[in-house]
Amino acid sequence: MQMSSIWSPVMGFVWTMGTNEDLHCVKGISYFPIVNDKDSEVSSCYAAMVSTENFIVPYKLHVSKYVIAEVDSNKNDAGEIYYELSPEWKRELQSEGWLPSSLPAYQIGIGSYLPAIGLILLFAAYVVYVVVQASGSSKAASEEQESGE
Repeated sequence: MQMSSIWSPVMGFVWTMGTNEDLHCVKGISYFPIVNDKDSEVSSCYAAMVSTENFIVPYKLHVSKYVIAEVDSNKNDAGEIYYELSPEWKRELQSEGWLPSSLPAYQIGIGSYLPAIGLILLFAAYVVYVVVQASGSSKAASEEQESGE
């Protein structure tokens, strides 16, 4: 059982390059206790690691893997500490009744795509504005040139 920690950015207008990862508990599966590396029992969940790939704006959102994550009681969702889910551990958790035999997939909501959609629409509106201004300037210049002749 390997323990890792990830950095989680606040969703929003992300002006970065690279990949960000965020953990979310999969809905429909109850939290269950596990013993962490400090030998204390913690609440955990079956979680999806959602990867967001960015090039100025987020352009790709996908589930990169499923893990067991410690639950952050402040946000009632997966925290930053997670454990790799080996096939053996998965079978053990299923045999103990903590995980169902058929594991549901994590559904990425439309809200995750809104920042990218918003930035793309903002950029498109800016391009339309520049084109309209440029065509207005060229009309005025041609009318001025015609009246000056």
